[in-house]
Amino acid sequence: MNLKGVVVCLAVVLFLGGAAANNDEWSVEPLGTEEPSEGYDYLTYNFDHGDDDVGVMYKISGQDGVPDTSQYGGTEVSQYSQYFSMEAPTTGGSGPEKYYVSEEPSMVYFGGQSVPYSTYQTSYGRSNSLWIQGSMGWTQYVVCPMYAYLSILAHAPGGGSTDFYEIYPSGRVLQNSYRFSPGYNRMIFQADAVGRHILLFVVNNQPSNVVIVDVRSGGWSPGPMPGYAKVTVKSSRIWGYNVYVDDSYIGADCKGGDPCDGIYSFTVTGNQYHTIKVSSSGYTYIKGRNFNSGYHYTLTI
Repeated sequence: MNLKGVVVCLAVVLFLGGAAANNDEWSVEPLGTEEPSEGYDYLTYNFDHGDDDVGVMYKISGQDGVPDTSQYGGTEVSQYSQYFSMEAPTTGGSGPEKYYVSEEPSMVYFGGQSVPYSTYQTSYGRSNSLWIQGSMGWTQYVVCPMYAYLSILAHAPGGGSTDFYEIYPSGRVLQNSYRFSPGYNRMIFQADAVGRHILLFVVNNQPSNVVIVDVRSGGWSPGPMPGYAKVTVKSSRIWGYNVYVDDSYIGADCKGGDPCDGIYSFTVTGNQYHTIKVSSSGYTYIKGRNFNSGYHYTLTI
């Protein structure tokens, strides 16, 4: 299949549905909100950069395959507030600009997981890639309000003539031709229509990954965020385990009045990277990630 056919097929499939990528271990939600429903939809993309084939796994969302944007409330938008601004930027609005990464992000979020930037660079640093830049990390999925501005980073190791595609919620495909500099290129994207926007680019006959921007209607104003994040460890296999944060013991399931149910909750300093260790009778599980203030992280083991 040639690249033109890939883009057309991708537009058709994505119009039928999809959502943010799933994470098998961590679940994240703003403090005070309900658990995600069983019908929450996920979409996983996998580009084979060795040829023109594109693998897509998807689950249809909404009635008749039309994405249901009413599911996105203000609390979910707040979860992604580091990635957008309601004020127009003073630079970067007239096309791609060469971008020098002066401060690398501590984490990038793709495939439903948070990965240290250094690990991502080692595994994928030579491929074409597309990111939404935030104040603390980079991601490939965002929920934002109408008319928000997002900083898009396109990594093209060799640079060159580039076709940039935006697939609108209606299914319309908008194509623009640019010339990318080798390395990172920065662009400004404005959320100008409610619904799902799909972004990708092709340079040197190689497609990038897909970036998803889900745009909701109505206004949005950020509320105050606490300086901590809540963490809950859940296990149906082990009980009475000890919990450590950054190698410091903080408590245990079944001890100190905590019920013996395999569930233990605690708080950590927000907007920082922490390592969570769970151990019991020779079993040790270690997982690290960045914890944003004002969010509840659940680790299922």
